[in-house]
Amino acid sequence: MKTRQIAFDSVLAAMCAVLGTLALDFGNLKITFEDVPVLIGALMFGAPEGSAIGFVGTFIYQIIRYGFTATTFLWILPYCLCGLFVGLYAKRRGVCFCQALRPWGLKISILGVHVLNNS
Repeated sequence: MKTRQIAFDSVLAAMCAVLGTLALDFGNLKITFEDVPVLIGALMFGAPEGSAIGFVGTFIYQIIRYGFTATTFLWILPYCLCGLFVGLYAKRRGVCFCQALRPWGLKISILGVHVLNNS
């Protein structure tokens, strides 16, 4: 089961990197779905895996797009925190991935994290 989980985390991190490159940039506004794989990983496997998916996926995207700079980790941090907070909230509420669409609190927290990541 551990190998399957690592492979799934890798696929989600790759999806995160690809969705980051497919973002729509309008000057100061960036529309992206880069955090969706992070949210899926956090809901399925918990906070550590969600945070790791956010770190690896966004790190790959940042290196490909901008290279390694002094602010690289500042751009990665919101996606790591997104996976961490959503995973912790889901664990606290006892929400599994199948039930993720039911509680309104989880929807609001996911929407809030998505808005914070895109601002």
